[in-house]
Amino acid sequence: RAKDESLENDLAFRSLLKEAANAKTMQDAQDEYFASADLDKAYKWAEEKGFKLPVSYLAIADTFVHSGSATHFSSANITSFPAEGANETDVLRAYLQWREDWLKGKGGVLASTAFRPYTWRQLIDSDPQLTGAVTIRGDEVA
Repeated sequence: RAKDESLENDLAFRSLLKEAANAKTMQDAQDEYFASADLDKAYKWAEEKGFKLPVSYLAIADTFVHSGSATHFSSANITSFPAEGANETDVLRAYLQWREDWLKGKGGVLASTAFRPYTWRQLIDSDPQLTGAVTIRGDEVA
């Protein structure tokens, strides 16, 4: 709470954090925080905008986790959503193409994450219901 930046270089504190990461209680607390801080907001936003496909929820959750909100949809000039009659996959595909290009254009570490929107776009065509395993960069993740 005090935002004590000296902890950043405190090796004993960092060691305690690493040790705590293996504790079930810490893992449960992180999962709970992640769900309330990011996923719940993402799913609520997706529902309000009329998204229904599991791949849409995946892409929107990814946006919230990495950007904190859905503000990038407006940056991508997405002004109409499925709740207003827009085609869900067209909206999602346009947004993901914009996001991929934006990440690549940022360079550095952000550019290295452009595989995510690329992968979600591939899933729109191959398995929008996410009925099979999701493979990212050769690794099965779900």
